[in-house]
Amino acid sequence: MVLSLIESLQGLTSFHPIGRVGRPGDIANTIAFLLSDETSWVTGAIIWEVDGGYKRNGPCHMK
Repeated sequence: MVLSLIESLQGLTSFHPIGRVGRPGDIANTIAFLLSDETSWVTGAIIWEVDGGYKRNGPCHMK
């Protein structure tokens, strides 16, 4: 059985704690924030994961 792109993306939403697949604007907003003066105390020691929690709840954590 071959899934369509829409069906595949819908299947991924179950792994995301926020209940949806990320949108281009999600990444763009994060980049804009990191480039803003709001991050003047961010030194690079923090690693930002912009994945909707996928890495924490993704397929590798399924039992």
